[in-house]
Amino acid sequence: MRRATSIPSGQHTAQAVNAALQSAPWPLLLAGADGRVRWANPAARALLPGVSAGAELARHAPPWLAEAHARRDREAAGNVAGRALRAEASGVAAGERDEVLWWLRDDTGQGSVRRALRTERERAHFLADASRRLSGSLDLRRCRATAALLAARHLADAAVVVGAARGARLPFAAAVRDGEVTHGRLAGDAAEVPGLAEALEGFPPVPSRWLDPGALPEWLAPGFFGAAAGGVGGDAGRGGSAGVGDTAGGSGAAGVGGVARGSGAAGVGEVAGGSGAVGTGEGAGTDEGAGSGDGTGTRDSTGADEGSGSGDGIGTRDSTGSGDGTGTGGGTGTRDGTGICDSTGTDEGTGTGDGTGTRDRTGTRDRTGAMMVVSLPGGGGPVGALVLLRAAGAEPFSEDEETFARVFAARAGAALDTARLRTEHAAVAELLTQDVLPPELRRVDGVEYAGGHRAAHGELKVGGDFFDISPAAEDGGETHVVLGDVCGKGLEAAVLTGKIRSTLRALHLVEPDHRRLLRVLNSALLSTRHSRFATLVLASVSRRGDTVALRLTSAGHPPPLIVRLDGSVEAAPTHGTLVGALPEVTADTHRTTLRPGEACLLYSDGVTEARGGPLGTEQFGEERLRAALSEYAGKPPEAMAERVQILVAEWLGGRRHDDMALMVIAAPRTGGDGRRPGADR
Repeated sequence: MRRATSIPSGQHTAQAVNAALQSAPWPLLLAGADGRVRWANPAARALLPGVSAGAELARHAPPWLAEAHARRDREAAGNVAGRALRAEASGVAAGERDEVLWWLRDDTGQGSVRRALRTERERAHFLADASRRLSGSLDLRRCRATAALLAARHLADAAVVVGAARGARLPFAAAVRDGEVTHGRLAGDAAEVPGLAEALEGFPPVPSRWLDPGALPEWLAPGFFGAAAGGVGGDAGRGGSAGVGDTAGGSGAAGVGGVARGSGAAGVGEVAGGSGAVGTGEGAGTDEGAGSGDGTGTRDSTGADEGSGSGDGIGTRDSTGSGDGTGTGGGTGTRDGTGICDSTGTDEGTGTGDGTGTRDRTGTRDRTGAMMVVSLPGGGGPVGALVLLRAAGAEPFSEDEETFARVFAARAGAALDTARLRTEHAAVAELLTQDVLPPELRRVDGVEYAGGHRAAHGELKVGGDFFDISPAAEDGGETHVVLGDVCGKGLEAAVLTGKIRSTLRALHLVEPDHRRLLRVLNSALLSTRHSRFATLVLASVSRRGDTVALRLTSAGHPPPLIVRLDGSVEAAPTHGTLVGALPEVTADTHRTTLRPGEACLLYSDGVTEARGGPLGTEQFGEERLRAALSEYAGKPPEAMAERVQILVAEWLGGRRHDDMALMVIAAPRTGGDGRRPGADR
């Protein structure tokens, strides 16, 4: 009978694992709950020298694996000898066992793929968000600021968006990561910036590795990088350059830590408050460069001892700061903004009145590590350029990053081009609008006027309904008034409105007769390319003592309504054909007189045809208009016009409507001096 042989449990486990997994292609190791290695295959021992049976996992395995084993994690990832590894614990309930078998596999290639995929997803998300934000900025200045801020936060440490414009001083928006956006105009020539002039012309971008960051002029380097240039920082009071910390408030150059508020150069310390140069202390030189009050350049905080600025703006230090601690040279502390500070990061900071700052030795090389300049393409050519900057010590721009920057620049350029076109169109519309908007009404030649205008498209402020007033050319003459309705709405109708107003103003100077005037206007409209027509009502107004004489002529327009003192309302019996449609026009002129307190209302059909009411389908109508006028008989013309507009607006209830225009001509109630009681002459 054969005697049974007892084999230790650990050895049995090792033999079982060796039999099944000794030749596994992946590194495998078995570790116990006590943190010691039970077994490791040859691949694991080759990867992790020292890992063998009985060894402490924490001493020979990478920390990320030992910590994952101690926590009983089911998976872990980390680097070993430059390779990305992923470790997985065998068994679903591996964390509940006394021993865990770790499978290690090389994840370097897959990790790169995952990182690339993650990067592309992040970039796609960024581009989608950037497109949304850029397209929402239809104002050119705001769109430029949005592009600069997005680029600074996601593509570089700082970004400057330079606009393409005529003139030497180009507009810009500058931003840094987690900073504010500043606006201004470049203080120097674009040709001084490597690659900028070419980008503004739309040439292919110069590779970033070919651009020397040290050649970046001081006036373009954002103040957040170091010496703040007044030309770009936007906060320079008279154009100087501040130090690493802040902004320039004067014309001088601050040192590494300070803020220049005067014209001199600050040292390593805090604030230059005047024109002088200071050392490390708390204060500043005055306009002559001498320390005063709390401003000194020494530790003892005295006002005039050896640390203070002298008459020519020189401040010295005997024990503080670095280097020799002096600000020397004839240029310090003067109003030309020149300051030299040997102990600071600026060897020679020159601040000039136009907001520029230059450096002779250190320049921007010590503060800017890499730069990239990309053109911003638009529909008809480049709309600007994007300058990306990275601080010293940062990684240079890779080819992949340059490619992505161009993708972003294409979207930013399209948005800027749209904003530019909108800005140009808005400027043109504003110019046209100013010429066709109704004039401000007032008392003219002793007669009172008031009116109101409401375009169908509220955002345009102009439309087909209009009124105009032309004062008498000579004393005792007639003031000419017109209220009309051009076929159509919006800018197209407004253009014809402007032509009619201009033509009538010229005709009123040479032709007082309404019917002959209408014939000439009709011929002028028929000779144009426009197929639109218009209805008009003309009124010639003259003061005759306490009364007002009127000549009223309607050309296809609702007849004027005359409001008498007793509250009665009568329509002027004048009729005619519209202008701009038929070869011949006919019209009847009605003459009437307004006594003190009486008024005449000219209005367009947009008032009476406004649909509203309980169901929104009923017209306001002439009956309601007459009732409102009767109620306000004898009231000032401003009150009468406002009352009609309020009633119509309430009737509409916010619904869509046609263009509306109305004008009130009133004979003032007179006192003994011939004016309305309480009114100014």
